[in-house]
This record gives sequence, C-alpha cells and structure tokens, in this order.
Amino acid sequence: MEPPLRRVLLLGEGNFSFAAALCGARGTQVVATCYESQEEAAGRGGAARSIRRLRDSGAEVVFSVDCTKLQEHFLPGQREFHRIYFNFPHCGRKAGVAKNRQLLARFFHGCAEVLAQEGEVHVALCNGQGGTPADQPRREWHNSWQIVAVAAGAGFVLSDVHPFKAETIDGYKCTGYRQMPMPQKCATPLVKDLAWSVSRGTENSCIQMLVENVKTTLNSLHQGVSGFKPSISLQEAASFGAELNDFAAFERQLGEIRHFLCVGPDPEPPGSCVGVIRTAPGEFQSPELVVVSASLNLDLLAMLLCGISDWRMLWTWDRRFLGQFPEGELRLFKSFSLYPPSYVHDVSFWVPDGEEFDEVAFHTLARRVSGEMVVSIQLRDNFQQPGTGRRSLCYRLTFQSCDRALGCREAAEMQLQFREEIQQHLGVTLR
Repeated sequence: MEPPLRRVLLLGEGNFSFAAALCGARGTQVVATCYESQEEAAGRGGAARSIRRLRDSGAEVVFSVDCTKLQEHFLPGQREFHRIYFNFPHCGRKAGVAKNRQLLARFFHGCAEVLAQEGEVHVALCNGQGGTPADQPRREWHNSWQIVAVAAGAGFVLSDVHPFKAETIDGYKCTGYRQMPMPQKCATPLVKDLAWSVSRGTENSCIQMLVENVKTTLNSLHQGVSGFKPSISLQEAASFGAELNDFAAFERQLGEIRHFLCVGPDPEPPGSCVGVIRTAPGEFQSPELVVVSASLNLDLLAMLLCGISDWRMLWTWDRRFLGQFPEGELRLFKSFSLYPPSYVHDVSFWVPDGEEFDEVAFHTLARRVSGEMVVSIQLRDNFQQPGTGRRSLCYRLTFQSCDRALGCREAAEMQLQFREEIQQHLGVTLR
C-alpha cells in the first residue's frame, strides 16, 4: 500500500512558475492558488503555460483565493494540508509595514484552520522584513514585519530560516521586485548527583581522585555528541575571578566551598561552573580519615553537552524535543523554536504596613501562574514614601516560551491573573 499523498498548498502565485516546478514531485498533491481572477492571472507572462503544466500533471489550480480566509475556500474534507507556501506576501502598491504585518497575522490564523497536524507553513520574505537576527541587514523591530510575533499569535513557532535560492528552482521566474529573499519556516530546579569520597590519604589526593572520576564520566558521555569537546577544570574558590552562575551562587550560600568544577569548550577555561567540592567540617576529620564531597548539577552538564540553551527544555514532554534523544542517546540539540518572542510587563504595588515582603512567594506565584513561562524577574524600584513610610516595589517580568508559541494576548492575560494572585495571596495593594 502506497503512503497517502502529501498535500501542498501554494498561495499568492504570480505566474505559477514556482508551483509548476513542484508539481512533478513524487507523492505530492499540489493545490496552486492566486488572489487574482483567472482572466487577470492568465494575462501574466508565462502564467498560461504554467497553468497548463499544472493541470496536465494532475495539480489543482484555484483562482480568487484570499489567504486570510482559507477556511472559506476549502471545504472540511479538502483541508488538512501538510505544507503551505506563501512566497513574498504583500498587500500591494505602497502598503506600509503595519498593513503587511496585519496581512501576515490574518494569514497565519487562516493557516491554523486548514493545516494538518504537525504540518508546516513556509513564508519567503525579503531580507530584513522578518525582523529576526537571521535578517542581515536587520531592520529596527518597529520597522519590520515581526514574523515571529505575528506567527505566535496564531500558535506557530519559527523552526528554521534559510536562503531562498531562486536559481535552483527550474523554470521559476519572479514577478515582482525581490532583493535578498530569506524564507522562514514557521527559581530553577537543581538535579544533583552527590558523591562522597571517604578515603585514607591526603585531602588533595582525594580531590584529585574525584576530579579524575568526573573527567572519565564526562568523556564517556560526550563521545556520542559531535561538535563539542568539553574541558573540565578545577578552580580554587578563593581565587575564582569569573562571575558566579546561579548554581554556584546558590551553593556558596549553603557553606564554604574549596573548589569549583567548571566545564567549557576546550581550550577555553574556566567555562561554566557545574559542580563544587567541599571538605567536611573539622569535627568529622581525623588523621586516618579524609572526607570530601562533590556536588554536580546534572541539568547544567546535560545542557552543555547537548547545546541546550534553556533549562526548561529538560522538563518538556514535547515530542520534537524527546525525539532528538532516542533511548536516552546524547546528541546535539537542534532548536525547533527560533527567536521566540518575549513580552515585558511591569507591576508596582504597596507592601502591607509592618510586614516583610515574601519575595520567594512572589517568584513562586509568577512561575505557577505563567506555567514556567517567566524567564526573568527583576526588581526595578524600591521606594519609601516620605512622611508615611509606606514601601512600594516595582518588578519587571519577562514572559517567553521555550517549546510553544506564546502570543502577546496570552502573555497579557498571564500578567492580569498574576496581579490578582499577588493581591489575594500576598496582601499587596496595586498602584
């Protein structure tokens, strides 16, 4: 039995030359559309020839299709497209950035109605229009089409960006002015491994033995991960000059540290701190016995070995993440959400008189309300009112998702709910 046909929808075709180049692909059913009527489209150079080629190959050609109202053009049984292509969308004439941004937003919402599960939307834009770091030269955000943000509003994430190589598409002829096109496809938990070394010998020899064991384990782990050669180094805590990461700063609060275990790309020491080494207090030491402990942050190790930039990915059940590590095999992680949009919200409030503000509870509420989508909480202002002595705090929260689309409306709803929660549970008065 042959696999089902992969249905491909092409929107905004000019002379249908791009669709004609795809129509011969094996196992693919092409539906090519344009916004113009049949009479208008046929008048474009080469369009009539491409339309005949499409129909002769069994492809479907549809005219007068509005990309923002796809559900009106395709009945429920005719939907379920596996790929949707829209090359160089534009409102026409001298439409400004805002109108073209609205066009993209409505287009993505329309795609959500006719796209198959795990389907993809491919959009080709001129370089600079997307407003992503991949656009070079990069426009200012307000002067771009903000493709990541408008796609997120419809539930899409940007998964890949690559050049549009028109010269490799047989017979393709661009119908408008296109320059440098760029298609675009659209409180931390610590898991620690505690190793206690109780040995008859010197303190330094015990520490060296621990480090060698960690090096051996690390080398065996990274053998299956290409592109990264880890180097582990032992840094004296007293003379450690680099800025402490969150893990190291947290461990330092728990007690005195003798050494930091740092991992980084070879040969660029010291790298990132992934572990600490302590010796036991004096009452546990004896001339015959040396007690040394090493604490390793396995989250950080996994992130460094696999190139994972966001620790929240380690806790996701998203199949796009889990599928990259079959049966626990370590590999370099390939992000499926490029340049996720972030949303900044400020909240100011009066602290209850005579009470100490519980910042831990504040952070906990933010994480619970957002479903771990708060990536940053910063104290922006600490104000005490003259005369009354009332204390006001202002925090800045940044919302961002690591594994799904987060739109501005959903982020705003999180902020509103959070404001209600802190009033109810922390007794603050919003300003």
